[in-house]
Amino acid sequence: LHDQDADVRAAVIDALGVLGDKKADQAITAMLKDPVEFVRSAAARVLGQLGDSSAEPALVSALSDSSSSVRGAAAMGLGQLNDPKIVPDLINLLRDGAPDVRAATANALGLLKDKRAVPSLEPLLKEDYSTVRVAAALALADIGDKSALSSIKDAVSKEKDEEIRLQISNALQRLEKAPHKE
Repeated sequence: LHDQDADVRAAVIDALGVLGDKKADQAITAMLKDPVEFVRSAAARVLGQLGDSSAEPALVSALSDSSSSVRGAAAMGLGQLNDPKIVPDLINLLRDGAPDVRAATANALGLLKDKRAVPSLEPLLKEDYSTVRVAAALALADIGDKSALSSIKDAVSKEKDEEIRLQISNALQRLEKAPHKE
């Protein structure tokens, strides 16, 4: 992790993630401060994979990193930690200026399956960026709150791109088949 070569540092982080060694969390957490963006992204991604909640404060801090790839990886990492406390932080990140961050955050909220995210995800179905629209539809389907049905149906009917319409339709079908949740 202290190699001069950033590629080596990122590869070591990825290897530790594959090994699933939670003892490495502290060292990987320190890599969120690395000067190289893709090393910080790898650290955020792997911390989520390892699932150790002690990394949560560092990942929340990484949500304000200057790099959109780091912010997106931190959002996904937090989603993988499965702690409902971070839902408000992720909802705030849905307003990020970078579409890849909004899409990753929508994916993370889908992992958390928390209904509080629904009112913030629905407007993303009207986004200019198709990756964000699809991520929002999939997250809404993952959450399983049927109150989002009309928003997704509207998104399907207004979608001009056939491939994107198919992906959003698939999310709609998943939500329609989801068991009703209170």
